[in-house]
Amino acid sequence: PPLLGAIPRGAFPELRSRHLGLVTADGSYLSIKTLDRFADALERHVKVDALVECIKSGEIIAERESDYSHALDSRRPSIVRLGIARDEAFHFYYSDNIEALESQGAKIVAFSLLKNRSLPEGVHGIYIGGGYPEEHAAKLSMNVAMIEAIRQFVASGGAVYAECGGLMYLSQEIELVNGERYPMAGLLPFRCRMGPKRKSLGYVEVTLAADTFFGRRGDVFRGHEFHYSEIIPADIQQHGWRQVFESRHRSESSPTSDGFQRGRVLAGYAHLHFASHPEAARRFVESLRGAE
Repeated sequence: PPLLGAIPRGAFPELRSRHLGLVTADGSYLSIKTLDRFADALERHVKVDALVECIKSGEIIAERESDYSHALDSRRPSIVRLGIARDEAFHFYYSDNIEALESQGAKIVAFSLLKNRSLPEGVHGIYIGGGYPEEHAAKLSMNVAMIEAIRQFVASGGAVYAECGGLMYLSQEIELVNGERYPMAGLLPFRCRMGPKRKSLGYVEVTLAADTFFGRRGDVFRGHEFHYSEIIPADIQQHGWRQVFESRHRSESSPTSDGFQRGRVLAGYAHLHFASHPEAARRFVESLRGAE
């Protein structure tokens, strides 16, 4: 193919960053001036017209079938509604995980822990991923209606799976680096504190120390951790919680205990990738279906 352009180092404008990397690609963070600078750089260094013509002349590539498509039974109705938190505070998800859940018959319903005052109607489970709850701690804490909705959902037997930022949201409170403290959902028996230095970064292998709604004891998952927050220790057993993850990080010689489970609530720091244990999505959806 012809060479259509080359972007030299420094041609694009510098983007803001924060403790977990670049600020999320969101229109609210990219001003018209910044977008114009991106466009100017492309026009200077790329043959835009030739690029467009090249795209027009290319063959249409059929969408690749999902690795999970073989597991989907077309006769099974998508009756399981899974609420997934998606907003400025929570948006770190493996798209593969969402695809896997959908392939098993889950109907994904997005909602916001920042803006909505109630959960989506008729959801059987809730999935709260990672993100920047610390950046929005005040607003999350002020949404008392949503916090109460989460608590009532759990009290009624609803299933909740939370990762990293989601774990922080389910904790008693988040303490920021400057010492400010904001109450959260209050389900987990401990609070979380932000630190000035990174607490964890890298791949992790998680062995289940007990049965969960997406795996059995002894099942092994792989995933990733990246966070600046830490858990302030508390007597979790006194409150009926168990640690159900044995997490082995590449930089550590022995596993550490993580993952907190009580009833139908499971929360941990690791972002687990369901492809590392393909039965996970099916088990999760089936557990929600069985709770109807």
